[in-house]
Amino acid sequence: MALEPISCKAQHAAMQKSILTNLLLSTLGLVSIGSLSQAQDLLKNPSTADYLDLGVADDRRLQALFRRQYSEGDFLEAAETAKSLIAKLIASDGNPLSRAAALRLLASAQLAGGEAEAAAQNYADAIAMIVDLGDRLSPTLPELLQGLARSQRALGEYRQANETYQQAIHVHRVNYGLHDLQQAGLVGELVDLLVEAGEFDDAYGMQTYKLQVLRNNLDETDPRVITAWDRRGQLLSHRGKHVDAQENYVFAADIVRDVDGPESIAQVQLLRSLSASYLDYAKGDVFTRIEMARGELEKIILILERNPAARPEEKGQAHIDMGNFMLRFGDWNTALRHYRRAWEHLEEDAGSLALRSQYFDGPEAVNLHTEEIPDAISYEEVPLIITIDGRGQVTDVALAEDAVSTDAARRAKSAGRKLRFRPTFREGVPIESESLRQIVTVPMFAAAED
Repeated sequence: MALEPISCKAQHAAMQKSILTNLLLSTLGLVSIGSLSQAQDLLKNPSTADYLDLGVADDRRLQALFRRQYSEGDFLEAAETAKSLIAKLIASDGNPLSRAAALRLLASAQLAGGEAEAAAQNYADAIAMIVDLGDRLSPTLPELLQGLARSQRALGEYRQANETYQQAIHVHRVNYGLHDLQQAGLVGELVDLLVEAGEFDDAYGMQTYKLQVLRNNLDETDPRVITAWDRRGQLLSHRGKHVDAQENYVFAADIVRDVDGPESIAQVQLLRSLSASYLDYAKGDVFTRIEMARGELEKIILILERNPAARPEEKGQAHIDMGNFMLRFGDWNTALRHYRRAWEHLEEDAGSLALRSQYFDGPEAVNLHTEEIPDAISYEEVPLIITIDGRGQVTDVALAEDAVSTDAARRAKSAGRKLRFRPTFREGVPIESESLRQIVTVPMFAAAED
């Protein structure tokens, strides 16, 4: 359901307080006299838990049952429970806000269960119930509009979802102000939608706004602010503005150091992204890019090793990153030194030990990247069976399946031999791995010969 454009001139607060409006709604049968004050209060608080009619014990039981089913992933059962709650509210002439809230419960269960079309309809019906009360700026609307937008996105209706997100953000701003922090999640979902739709310029604009909102409400070293800077840099790269992306990371890291000191851990995420950007897009030859990228990874290690507040898993991750980097572009001995440092850091507590198992209990390819080739007409995924030695080098490669062309098989085997792996470690010692299944993506060309 598409709503008409909402005017910012509407006096929402006055509408909420209008006795005449309430009496008119009552006369029209939209709200019972006994629920007028309740409805008035509920319009000021959009939480579903607050505006469901919980006056009947059975209603409370159904809502509690829904929450349990939903939290346990039983979305089909949760949807049926929501339907029962809706039927009871209709039978008892529950107020429209309670019915809208129950519809939202149903729609959320349907969307989580993969029934996006049904969810969209129920979100739209709930929105219509709120609008029919005469308030197009009700603070109950953003949550419902957000659910509708998510449903539209799941259906691939990107234009409609974009419009719905924009409307949800607008209503939120009218109620809570242009820079209210709570809208950040809505804006972030819109950014993700725009990226998915390939609208990178619009996504960049919305991400810049989100960053401004976060900086107006949070410390510069807050993880949400750092992540927003990081996301903004990614979007600049999506737009082909790689130098601007690097300047974004550098500027943000400078702010963090000014606020929190030169060894602030908060800058690590930005430096890691800067390293990756330099590796792929820095001006200069391959050797120059590699050295610039390595320089940022070395900074990260120095920061974390010197900062007493750095956690073992942060230090371990930094050495894993450098080990992987050296395995790709340096030598095995340097890579092994960093892997062993990571192993040492990741044995201080149960959490870091679990992370060590994740890194070292099995091999992982560190250069599994397919470069896009302009002349390629398509790309084909080919499964291989690979054996690697204790240095992460491929010693044997074979096709896992025969149903591929001769050309694809040749290209896949060639790509497989070029792979480098962080090997499996046992008691800190790298070992050989046999019969490793690995999928590689190979370009195909119009002139390919079988």
